[in-house]
Amino acid sequence: MSKSVGLSGVEFPRHTLNAQTSASGCIFAVFTRLTNAHSKTLANMQAAVTLYIAFYNFCRVHASLKVTPAMQSGIANHVWSIQELLG
Repeated sequence: MSKSVGLSGVEFPRHTLNAQTSASGCIFAVFTRLTNAHSKTLANMQAAVTLYIAFYNFCRVHASLKVTPAMQSGIANHVWSIQELLG
């Protein structure tokens, strides 16, 4: 098993994330690459990823599910607003 990471294994998820954030016009522009720089601190990047995962599971209605993943799994009973998420 190779221990190296291929470019496509990194770029495809990054492209998907950027496409979702730019299409939704939401607060997750932190993920879009405006330069080749990286997040200044690990804590900031961890916070941004955590917030995106919560948004993805509680606030974003998925086309194939017609509900959020949290609703599908029974964790939530409605689509959360950004205000609820940040609550």
